[in-house]
Amino acid sequence: MQGKKLIAAMASAGHTPGSLAEAIGIDQSTFYRKLAEGKPYFTIDEATKIKNVLAMDDDTACQIFLK
Repeated sequence: MQGKKLIAAMASAGHTPGSLAEAIGIDQSTFYRKLAEGKPYFTIDEATKIKNVLAMDDDTACQIFLK
């Protein structure tokens, strides 16, 4: 996962890690851990929710979550 790219996408969409965690329905501490450590990884469901909340295109989502 490309944490820096996800942080940039959050900022562009006006989200903080806390607001995005709430929007996708996971605990803020879990979100921060996944963002900072890259493990445990975001699930496919979580990645899909993040993609939708941030209005990412498919290419951007793939670059963030699959690399």
